Amino acid sequence: MKHVLFALLGLALTAPALSQSSDSKIKAYLRGGVNYNLSGVGLDSGFTNAGSIARLERPVNGWHAGLTVREQRKDGSYLALESLFSARTYTFQGVDANGNTFDETLQSQSVQLALSPGFRFFKLVRAQAGINALFELNDDFKSTFANYQLGYRLGVGLDLGKSLTLDVALNSAFNAQGGTWNGLTLSNRPSEYLVSVGYKL
Repeated sequence: MKHVLFALLGLALTAPALSQSSDSKIKAYLRGGVNYNLSGVGLDSGFTNAGSIARLERPVNGWHAGLTVREQRKDGSYLALESLFSARTYTFQGVDANGNTFDETLQSQSVQLALSPGFRFFKLVRAQAGINALFELNDDFKSTFANYQLGYRLGVGLDLGKSLTLDVALNSAFNAQGGTWNGLTLSNRPSEYLVSVGYKL
């Protein structure tokens, strides 16, 4: 699966150079915004290890920042390549074997690469769908789960004038990953909304 992803990313990088003609235009945007988690790092059915019981798992909304490059054609279609740094936090609350309450925090910092073909309507509204790869950077998170996940991205956007864009995207992984962290058996299948503002370079 990684080879497919890298081939698609290579295509995204080379396609603009191959199609730099009068019917296409390349635009780059700095982007930043907030992440709204739709699912947390799930607690598997036992919740227990050595008597510890986690009663509450709460995802904390995060943020992202990065770069989007779009090759736009006169027919309204485009190809978008996005590279974002994303940060998320999860907290776990419960009771350990000695009856003491605990509050643990697990953080995720990742690089997300997305390749999405799309279409523009009325030179204002955009809609796109594609694939999204997440590469984890946080060592604690990587020691629990694999450092790579592949998923899909669905998004809509508005081009506000010549320089500003507003985007809303849904990112979700295809499969869940299992792991054990601080005695808790967890599963991870990130799913989130990204709300971004972009500025044309």
